[in-house]
Amino acid sequence: MEYTELIADLGREMGLELDGSGGACGFMADETEIILQDAGDMLLIRSDLGLIPEDAAGHLLNTLLDANYLYQGTGGSSFARNPADGHLHLQHYNWLERLDGKKLLALIEKFAGTCSRWSSILDDWEAREGDDPEARDSQIGDTGSSRMSKESTVSSGGTAGAGNAVPPAYDPFSSLAV
Repeated sequence: MEYTELIADLGREMGLELDGSGGACGFMADETEIILQDAGDMLLIRSDLGLIPEDAAGHLLNTLLDANYLYQGTGGSSFARNPADGHLHLQHYNWLERLDGKKLLALIEKFAGTCSRWSSILDDWEAREGDDPEARDSQIGDTGSSRMSKESTVSSGGTAGAGNAVPPAYDPFSSLAV
């Protein structure tokens, strides 16, 4: 399936009119901005999670890297830092030929849940900015997940802006639990 066909099929599944004709399409899934970008034979799903807190160079960045390991804390996605603005992004690539609107919707729901979980962790980190770093590290906890609804806000257009299943053998959030 071609990118524009996939976006149209997703829109039908969501009950929304989505336009992927410009190579990118964006919409809100609960409080998470989702960008779907044409990547040739692949689809890139990404979300900007905001700035990495300045004092996060230690424990939080290690936790993000641990979550990337075998994708166990990212629901199959990976973290990256945008060097242009310092923002943390969660991103997921998938082959277009493997997707249809229904499969993509399920993937986006899982992805949005993972984004919501990590956004809450980053928000918790920011809220504890004045705390002792070791005390703050031990206070960050699991935040659950979000679900996408047909009431999601949609803004689609030509250009994009600048499932939390964790196997029981490894839980990168365990170091963040209360």
